[in-house]
Amino acid sequence: MPDVTPLVQEGSSAAPGANRVLVPKAAILSFPLPATNQDELSTVNTVVKIYNESHRGFVFAVVQGVGLLHVVPRQMTGLSGKLEPVKLVLDTVITIEPKERTPLR
Repeated sequence: MPDVTPLVQEGSSAAPGANRVLVPKAAILSFPLPATNQDELSTVNTVVKIYNESHRGFVFAVVQGVGLLHVVPRQMTGLSGKLEPVKLVLDTVITIEPKERTPLR
């Protein structure tokens, strides 16, 4: 994963061991669409299953939202070369302490 710490943090020349900001590399999820008359959820689940079986390194899942289907990563190949769970960036809990701040902070 690319290290984008210098792009998002002040004083990015932090001491060794300081928190780093890593982001996943962009990738294209492409697959053939099965020619069946299934409902949308079943069709997308089938397509994702086919993709997962043919592309090693990432495992995706289908999550149903209100009126939408989301294809989300569940596992990726880690530094060890084994599949590891993916922690979704948008599922990260962020807490901001209430205090006075300047517009630049």
